Amino acid sequence: MDEMPHGKLLSTTFGKGYTGSEFINRLAKQWHITLGPRKKNDFNKKDDVPPVWLAAGTGHSSTKATTDVTAVWELSGDLASLTCSVSRKVPDYKDFLRDCAKLNYPGAQPTVATRWLKRTMPSLDKAHTQAKKPVGSPLYRSGQAASYLYEYDNGAEGTVDMLRIFGAAS
Repeated sequence: MDEMPHGKLLSTTFGKGYTGSEFINRLAKQWHITLGPRKKNDFNKKDDVPPVWLAAGTGHSSTKATTDVTAVWELSGDLASLTCSVSRKVPDYKDFLRDCAKLNYPGAQPTVATRWLKRTMPSLDKAHTQAKKPVGSPLYRSGQAASYLYEYDNGAEGTVDMLRIFGAAS
């Protein structure tokens, strides 16, 4: 659990025609996150990673700690990934992560995903505390998607949990 998988973790989509926009907009509204407009991102034009659409936003809790959402779509408009990050200083950070884990892509099992998240967090916390460096969970696979939880220290924000859910070929 002490290192991320080597190599690229490239996404496919969650399914043809699935944009995830309703879910993402509802999540952002519920957590008071203002999403910026979708912007085309070419990353590094010298590599073989195709351009995508990207939208991101940040919300601030009463503790001034942040909740972040980043969504990536292929140029077709199909959702490829959702990343949610939250400082442990946000009082209800576990609820935010749980809500993100409920992404309703085709074939999703939100109840199973939230159980995986609940089971994963204690062991990841223990590994992070012992290692005193960033740690990531094993991949969780569900249908056309994979997820992982990553825990790291971010200076003034303290410990941050990042949940990434991405389309993955079965």
